[in-house]
Amino acid sequence: MGGTDTSLKPQAGNQGLGDYQFRVIDSTGSCALSPAFKVLSAAPKAIIAGMGDTTVVVGNTKQLSDSSTNASTRIWLLCDDSQTNSKRLTIMFKDTGKCCVLLRVYEGPCADSIKQCFRVISKPSIFIPNLFTPNKDGINDVFEVKGEGIKALDCIIYNRWGQKLYSWDGVHGFWDGMINGNIAGNGTYFFLINYTDLENKSVMERGVVTLEGN
Repeated sequence: MGGTDTSLKPQAGNQGLGDYQFRVIDSTGSCALSPAFKVLSAAPKAIIAGMGDTTVVVGNTKQLSDSSTNASTRIWLLCDDSQTNSKRLTIMFKDTGKCCVLLRVYEGPCADSIKQCFRVISKPSIFIPNLFTPNKDGINDVFEVKGEGIKALDCIIYNRWGQKLYSWDGVHGFWDGMINGNIAGNGTYFFLINYTDLENKSVMERGVVTLEGN
């Protein structure tokens, strides 16, 4: 590899393999040669394929594979502290909480690793309140749907005559009791909720919510 520089960076892939030696020239013009050294292989890069969503439901499985580059061997450290050197593996998430997988790959004396953590949740659930009080006291001021394992949700609010008053799209949406800039009157309102959980199951919920204390 020829050239003049203050650092050495071999070309990527097999083109960078081979024997190297530095010739060093100081400010006085004195010249010296470094000991010869050999670049045997490109550095390994650890890559996990098949990740997808990192929030999973307990009891489900996920298939992962080693897609690392410039690596000839590997070792996986799994959530339960077991190890395997398989190219592909299937993980079953048995407990809720945090589950981390570590992949370490090797090529000669060089190594690289990557860690990926999953959030394991209980079976999908949803809570829809039947009362809220939008009086700005900081307590129960909005009508919002709280869920676990929900990835998509939309809601429509109707009055007793079936007129659409408000809607939102998203798991973090809510109704603050406002309609066209004015607070809605006390009373009963109807909702239609559609949501999809992490297992891609779609569910529709209908019901009523009472607005009080505005």
